[in-house]
Amino acid sequence: MRSVLLWAEDPAHEATVVTRLKKSEYGAAVAEYISSGRCADIPGFKKPDGLLFQVKQKDMMPAVHRAMEHAAEFQSKGLQGIEFEVELPGPKP
Repeated sequence: MRSVLLWAEDPAHEATVVTRLKKSEYGAAVAEYISSGRCADIPGFKKPDGLLFQVKQKDMMPAVHRAMEHAAEFQSKGLQGIEFEVELPGPKP
């Protein structure tokens, strides 16, 4: 989880992760959203168990991409109050 916190605080760490993401199809699109900062202020994006954390799991990349695409579409239509919600595996509270 430390790297996610660093990502939010350290531009050099973010640049390294973005470079790594650009090596795959979905990753490249996600990297573009991250670099643009378009989703940065959406609740649920940068928190340690949020959407940004999910890019570390390769099998989650299509879902992360889809969520960012939907958020961008909503933003372009002027919708307010967008939030990312991540359901982690395990028992529900």
